[in-house]
Amino acid sequence: MATTDKVAREPHVMGQPVLLVTLLCAVALIGVLLTYPRPEVQEVSAPPPATSSSAPAGPSSETGVAAQVNRAFSGAFRAADSCVVSVVSKAPEPGIGRRDRGTRRRRGLGSGIVIRGDGVILTNNHVVEGGGDLTVVLPDGRRLRAILLGRDPRTDVAVLRVNARGLPVARLGDSDGVRVGEWVLSIGNLLNLSHTLTVGVVGGKGRSNLEVAEYEDFIQTDAALNPGNSGGALVNLRGEVIGMNTAVGVPEGEYRGVGFAIPINMARRIAEDLIARGRVVRGDAGMSLQDLDERLMRAFRREAATGALVSDVERGRPADRAGIRPYDLIVSFEGQEVRGRAWLANRIAAARPGREVDLGIVRNGEVFSARLTVGQAPDRMTPEVPPPDVDRFGLDVEDLSAEMARNMGYEGAHGLLVTDVAPGSPAAKAGLQWGDLILEVNRRVLRSQADYRRILGQAQGGDFIVFRVRRGEARAVLAAQMEIG
Repeated sequence: MATTDKVAREPHVMGQPVLLVTLLCAVALIGVLLTYPRPEVQEVSAPPPATSSSAPAGPSSETGVAAQVNRAFSGAFRAADSCVVSVVSKAPEPGIGRRDRGTRRRRGLGSGIVIRGDGVILTNNHVVEGGGDLTVVLPDGRRLRAILLGRDPRTDVAVLRVNARGLPVARLGDSDGVRVGEWVLSIGNLLNLSHTLTVGVVGGKGRSNLEVAEYEDFIQTDAALNPGNSGGALVNLRGEVIGMNTAVGVPEGEYRGVGFAIPINMARRIAEDLIARGRVVRGDAGMSLQDLDERLMRAFRREAATGALVSDVERGRPADRAGIRPYDLIVSFEGQEVRGRAWLANRIAAARPGREVDLGIVRNGEVFSARLTVGQAPDRMTPEVPPPDVDRFGLDVEDLSAEMARNMGYEGAHGLLVTDVAPGSPAAKAGLQWGDLILEVNRRVLRSQADYRRILGQAQGGDFIVFRVRRGEARAVLAAQMEIG
């Protein structure tokens, strides 16, 4: 029992010296702090009172680096903002009852960049795709009808034109020289708040595999991009446009800290083709490429996932004529390291057909070079949408197809569908609208565009033309006067 009592009391007995030691340590620490020599405090004399010629001092004064940064941001914004416009597209919503309210429209909002003073504007394909009516809102508030010069879904680039002259033109920079870490500004119609500025840095270059477009070489930024920013400008601190904002980094379309822009060098080249030809001419090599995954890296004894692996070569095409074979690893293009499949595919596509390029190739561990003459890629995209061909009444009409009839709620009807009405035209003054179905002209039933053109061709200046139209389930009779001269 004695042993048991000793063990039971031992923790209490051992606790007393521990407590005593703790108290002694605390007293010693306080003594050290009280006796430790304090750092000498230097008195700072107050600045002399400001004279009448000096600027007032105070917390609001801008000085040093902060003032320089402020000036850089505001200067870059002023240089580029006047060249950024808002783009509004309207398209029909299929499968919605029309009744007497007319055709409901899906309204799309985006941005654009003026690249020529005669009204040529760069924007995204997804901003204008499917849009029947396109309107551009200029910085001075003018709303102008826009026509589509061309679009390229494979890069998500489109070009518009408005009837205006002397517009401020964006200064286009060199996106190839952009460096990760640079300050950039995003300007656009963010959430329908026009001419909104957000600020960030370049977070990466050459981003691909985002499933936004077929050819992807995006600049990544953390400048806030939200719905409405698409087609807007990504600007450096010199006020130069170095990218066109395109995508938000999440499916929901809301900012989550990352966004992407098409390099302006790529967008400019696509725009030049669309303006000149209405379509894009791309280079092609006639080979299929893929990236190296971890297993392929080990199989090909590569320490890094750079290069593009050739998985197929089309017989008789440029790659075949250059001696390239499946399993070849292309590691350089014109002396530049190949970062991956998308990087190389973009460079080949951007090369003009007929251009010769040098490729560095690894085959069975041996390195050699090949001279490739770039061919022309087949045009696999759907025909470009031509600019609306309005007639002298200001109308663009189409034959009513079965699909259009289903989408517009005109099943079983005959006539011509109004697809565009020029603002201020006789048709607009008469009250004709997009989506109207023209049943009769001058009491003659319309069956085709040929009927319409024949009747229109007989009209003289000053004549009144009477239209009977269907708008949803309602019918109306409208009169338009042919302009004289």
